[in-house]
Amino acid sequence: MILKELINQVEWPDVAIALVSDHPWCRKSLDGYRIVFETLSLMDTVDSGFCIKIELSPDILEPKRLYPDVVGIKDGVDERWGLSFSPWKEWLGMVVCQDTLDTFSASRIVANCLYDMTFYGFTEETINQEILKLEDSIKESKEHPERLHEYKPEEMHVEISMKGYLLCLDRWLKWGNLAKEYYGEDLSWFKEHFLNRKAPEYFDELERQTLKAALKEIIWEIEDVIKSL
Repeated sequence: MILKELINQVEWPDVAIALVSDHPWCRKSLDGYRIVFETLSLMDTVDSGFCIKIELSPDILEPKRLYPDVVGIKDGVDERWGLSFSPWKEWLGMVVCQDTLDTFSASRIVANCLYDMTFYGFTEETINQEILKLEDSIKESKEHPERLHEYKPEEMHVEISMKGYLLCLDRWLKWGNLAKEYYGEDLSWFKEHFLNRKAPEYFDELERQTLKAALKEIIWEIEDVIKSL
């Protein structure tokens, strides 16, 4: 079954619930997701050779928590590809793996694909602009290799100053003030993961892991674009 067939089987309210359940911060942008959802049902499909697979992966900041990770795979190839920059017509023509269909509900599959395909914007024009920026960065790196820095995860260490700690604290407390809008009256998730921590140790690790996560995402996306050139 291809993704478009799955989209035609589900209703937007069910997709919205699944989207907010897995990604609570998306609540404020539901109108944007709804417009994309409705647009996709009217689009044609194009075969890309990829199949959509959703895997439960540990969160880089909270390893005990699992989140749905959408990846592209190909038959006979033991490799995973990021799909965020794929054209929407190609997304719609991708076959959804059977084990994904067996593991997740149709609305949850559509919700997480929708989240991934709009990660860089709610229009393909916006996404293409991000691709151009990335291509420019790759071009610059080839023309000026002396500006590159070797990535060595084992040497990565982030020292956080008192000023940096206070900025982190301010940021997360402001986020906490918005938590009710995302989670309703039940703030148990927020309290468990943020307020009940030993603050200095937690924020130091948070900054370190956030930087690692950002670097990994950048590297993965660059590799995907290079492969497509």
